[in-house]
Amino acid sequence: MNDLKREYSGERLRVVHCEGAIESFRDALTKVAPYKRKPTLVMHMVRQIETLANLGRLSGLHFPKEAELPNGSHFYALKRIPVRGYCWFSKKYPRTVYISHYVFKSRDKLSDQDRHRVIASWRNTEG
Repeated sequence: MNDLKREYSGERLRVVHCEGAIESFRDALTKVAPYKRKPTLVMHMVRQIETLANLGRLSGLHFPKEAELPNGSHFYALKRIPVRGYCWFSKKYPRTVYISHYVFKSRDKLSDQDRHRVIASWRNTEG
């Protein structure tokens, strides 16, 4: 089974997992129903990250804008139903996207807990 790497370097961007992000992906996978917990779920998330690194963007369907960060920019969701990864384009480190964490999502609405967790990761990284 493919697994997430700490960092992906593509033609346009570098995508970096924040501290604890990969572990949060593994935790989110444990909440997925066993019949849906297929290696392809991981493979599709990896491909989505690689596509982001290479193209510098993704379609709005799989990469919706979620909420605002304290600096006025926004963070986004890498959607691979039923798992979501929250990330932002760094202003401090050019051509870099940071993935804060992943969650199991059964609905579309962003939770306050996830918003606060992304902002905490953003503060730790962008300082």
